[in-house]
Amino acid sequence: MEHRDGTAPATTYAIDGKVSPHHYIKVEELDWEDKVKNPTTPMPLRTQQLEIRHIEILEVFKAFTSLIQGNKDALSNSKEYSHWDDWKDKVDTRSIIFAGHSFGGCTGIHLLTSQTPSGYEQLPISKAILHDPWMEPFPEVSEDSEIAAASVSVPILVINSEEFTLWKQHFACQKRTFDPWIKRAREGSTWLTIARTRHMAFSDFTVFFKKKVPMAVHEDMHQLTMAFVNGQIPSFFQKNKKRISTELVVDNPDDNKRKQMRANIGDIVIHETTERVVSEH
Repeated sequence: MEHRDGTAPATTYAIDGKVSPHHYIKVEELDWEDKVKNPTTPMPLRTQQLEIRHIEILEVFKAFTSLIQGNKDALSNSKEYSHWDDWKDKVDTRSIIFAGHSFGGCTGIHLLTSQTPSGYEQLPISKAILHDPWMEPFPEVSEDSEIAAASVSVPILVINSEEFTLWKQHFACQKRTFDPWIKRAREGSTWLTIARTRHMAFSDFTVFFKKKVPMAVHEDMHQLTMAFVNGQIPSFFQKNKKRISTELVVDNPDDNKRKQMRANIGDIVIHETTERVVSEH
């Protein structure tokens, strides 16, 4: 899904009939209202963008559901695509799996821990897949925080890059969020890191260059994702037990800017899971 909330590098849409590209919005480019100059959240712009994204996703889901039920007027430009009839009664929208990367992962957390805005029905999310979820837009996660209080139990698969796991303060925020969440959620819920990966490794952009490491990482991500979707996380763990560890060991662990994990390329470090792990690493 392409968001038009100012977080994409670039997106194209019409304003007053004129189609033009719109680029990433930076905080310093905005003229803040007085009420936002003393923010109550760490990143007021990103917090507002989360609210926009929430509405966007609800609107997209509502329109898509209407389209596949035969209502071609659900979108103003639906006539540009002539095969909507082929979709009718072919998609089950009663249970959906949310997937998001970075701010998209952040959006997933927001969706699952926030009240649905008035006038909309809650999304029927049965599972969530979060790739390098970015936590900074949220207030500090503590026992009495909104996220903790939500007591969400939707099963989740969280895959971190090594880059995000080495981000010490951010990792601590993830831990306070995902450890109790996974214990509640069950059903193969897991939070892990794939060694020697960077934040952009989740993008298919790296695959275009057919580099060996990104291609192998994408294969791992695919297998992990499908194992989670199909309830086969234990089988994945068993098959890959020689490169799976449950202990995170980091060089210079006391520094805020940690160097690297003590692991080989493609090793998997499990931080929290509902499943039994047998490691031969």
